Amino acid sequence: MEDAYYRLQRVVDLESAGTLRAELLSLVNASQGDVIVDCVQLEFIDSIGVAVFGQIRRLLAVHDRNLQLMNLSPRAHRPFELLGHGDYFEAGSTSHQLDDRS
Repeated sequence: MEDAYYRLQRVVDLESAGTLRAELLSLVNASQGDVIVDCVQLEFIDSIGVAVFGQIRRLLAVHDRNLQLMNLSPRAHRPFELLGHGDYFEAGSTSHQLDDRS
């Protein structure tokens, strides 16, 4: 199964969450492997953005698939920790770089 790759924008908040959800759902439906999100550009995420990732993760889990957040900076990881999801995802280290597939 081939994984799907998505490069996240700089800000994920109430305004952009609907678009993010739609784009990730499209990837989930178009692929059969894991969904890997490159967060190298992420500067801010609010609780709504964290909730979107939780929804996508649960959807993938039903099909024995995973959501992986890669290149998540400590600052961007903080909202996940504050909301009790610090270890909810397979977050890659900042040294792991994805290639340009998106």
